[in-house]
Amino acid sequence: MCSSVSWSMSNLYDWLSDPREPANSPHDEALPAYLFRYLAPDGLLHTIQSRALRMNAWSQMNDPREARQWVPRGELRASGSYHTEALMLHVDSVLRRSARLLSLTEDRRPTTEESERFLFHRGWARAAMWAHYADSHRGVCLVLETAALMEAVRNMPARLGRYTTWGRVRYADVPITIGLAGSFADQSALDDALENFLDQRYTISDLHMLKNTDWSDEMEVRLATIDLSLSEIEMDKPLSFPIGACLRGVVFGDAHASPQLVASGIRSEMGTAAPEMFLCRWTDGLPNLQAFEGRPS
Repeated sequence: MCSSVSWSMSNLYDWLSDPREPANSPHDEALPAYLFRYLAPDGLLHTIQSRALRMNAWSQMNDPREARQWVPRGELRASGSYHTEALMLHVDSVLRRSARLLSLTEDRRPTTEESERFLFHRGWARAAMWAHYADSHRGVCLVLETAALMEAVRNMPARLGRYTTWGRVRYADVPITIGLAGSFADQSALDDALENFLDQRYTISDLHMLKNTDWSDEMEVRLATIDLSLSEIEMDKPLSFPIGACLRGVVFGDAHASPQLVASGIRSEMGTAAPEMFLCRWTDGLPNLQAFEGRPS
């Protein structure tokens, strides 16, 4: 199949390509109208074919804070026939291995007055994220409408013992601190304590919405779930939820192999629900956005 390309404009294109569009400050409480997710080509294929967004397993991340076992440092011990090793492993399973996350980013403020006329500060124009998360510019950046995304999250199938949180990640160079203490004779008693622990204000934000400052340039907005009652076979597995109406745009990377062909395939697959398609081009080191409409010929 071959495609012809015609350049077009839209309200979304105008918003994405306007350097004057103010970006929310990280100190603003409200999230912006749109958020961005960088994906490799196979991630886009999964998203379109399944009509779902995939939340990655916490333990499969490349940050040691997320990938390594969480060990409580307080007075936490097993008693009777319950062994300390089993207790520690269960705490890690509930708090870390059961967790899943959807990592997004947002626009940032221009770094200087001079840079305000360029597009470096837009969420789709992050060279480092194209390199790290979109297969060295061969992937895509999804444009997600925040309100519709939150609606899709609220429509996730209910599960007993599931905690869901979302918001901006906080960056600080501090260790993981699990404020759980006590003596437990069995897993049931430990599960009750873990539930009470997760019910405390700021517990999830301090554990699951915090990263080291080395990651701060990513300006991550995160959706996270933690499950109290996952079976061992469900641990360390991703979780997907229906995409609903939140996918508004797909920005193809500068090195994508066949954006027109893939755009045509997306439109064939999704019909009237298909998102708008854009190309990110780099000229003299500057990011530029092009809108296109691929039609089979």
